[in-house]
Amino acid sequence: MRIIKFLIFSCIFISVLSYGATKQRDVKANPEKSVTVTNTIWTDNSIQQLKSCIYQTTEVIVTNTLQKCIVDSLTNTFVQLTTDNTPQGLQACFSKEGGKCDTTQSTTDLTSCLSDKLSRCAHKNVIQLLDKESQYMLIAKVNGCFQAQQVELVTPLTDCLTHNATTSLVVVSPSSTTHNRTDYPPDIQKIIDRGELVIGMLSVDSPPFFFVDKKTGQLDGLDIKIANEMAQKLGVKLRLDRSAKTFDGVVDLVVSNEVDIGLSKLSRTLERSKRVLFSEPYIIFHHGLLINRLRIAQLSHDKNPYENISTISDKIAVIQSSSYADFARQKFLNAEVVEYPKWQDVVTAVLNGSVVAAYRDELEIKRAVFGNSEAALKIQTAVLTDTEDAIAIAINHQNSHLLFWLNQFLKTLNLHYNADELLREYPEILN
Repeated sequence: MRIIKFLIFSCIFISVLSYGATKQRDVKANPEKSVTVTNTIWTDNSIQQLKSCIYQTTEVIVTNTLQKCIVDSLTNTFVQLTTDNTPQGLQACFSKEGGKCDTTQSTTDLTSCLSDKLSRCAHKNVIQLLDKESQYMLIAKVNGCFQAQQVELVTPLTDCLTHNATTSLVVVSPSSTTHNRTDYPPDIQKIIDRGELVIGMLSVDSPPFFFVDKKTGQLDGLDIKIANEMAQKLGVKLRLDRSAKTFDGVVDLVVSNEVDIGLSKLSRTLERSKRVLFSEPYIIFHHGLLINRLRIAQLSHDKNPYENISTISDKIAVIQSSSYADFARQKFLNAEVVEYPKWQDVVTAVLNGSVVAAYRDELEIKRAVFGNSEAALKIQTAVLTDTEDAIAIAINHQNSHLLFWLNQFLKTLNLHYNADELLREYPEILN
């Protein structure tokens, strides 16, 4: 009979712990309700008190209705038990094994650990004494009887959990539900816990992606809109880190984990992809050239100067530490690639004939001559339609789930821009 009591106790104890975990899952599944969540912290002392409480509060049920149900059900399934001290063995085993669980871990993880230890002890001290058929019968019959009495047991056993664990209360309201959840992957959770999304962006404005609106004095542009929407979807504030002096400097911030992501009109290149992960592109440009008309004519020797433009054997200007520094070296094998700190320096070099051409995306190439009649007389533009410049978001290589989330987020934005459409949406950047 003592064996039966301990088997019942084992099932009850596991069910109580599971019930506590289920209640916590129910709270997470219904975040729209204002509730109070109890975070239980288990100690060795509270575990012992809990066991004692369960013994006392369930004695009547165990020795009467539930016990009679189990005895009647198992009459024909027991084989000969070989020892009289199995209850003591079970208690000693759980006291020893239960102490191995880390009491500092979450309630769900601790519950799982305790349940596992108790199950192992029960198997070692009781169930192994039964033959295989009886094991299955025992489990089925005990579960059936316990389920029949579960409603009667829930209240006293829940009281045991409430009074024998050290607890801390966290109030969850609809406005703060997102911030209090702790079941996100680590790369998402750290942003939620911090309460802000930190985005790396170039220190120099790059219209129409990020620039200060002269009328409002506020940052505006496509990347700014994406950044604000992203922070809103995560339920956090937005903070921009604009310490990077170059585009590669933005990538450096991502690599060093100083920012969560790099959103700064970043071209997705092979070299950068060695260091960071990239999202799917949210816009794709063609490459473009600003060509000094006089200088290209001198190099062509009366031939069509644009027929074999990729074979230029002269100086081509690009922005320092930009993707086009790499693109130019790949595209123009015979040219000397000259890097300038700023785009305006690059354009000036083309205008005064210091270089034969400048290399950048088609958007900036078109902007350079729009409304500038003097520049139009000296400079010819060319769009290389056989090339692509994929603009994407940079993420640290460890943050794979954040990358997945970003790709899903970008799909919801449904962006379908090209260079001309961007210029129409932000006409102020042409002035």
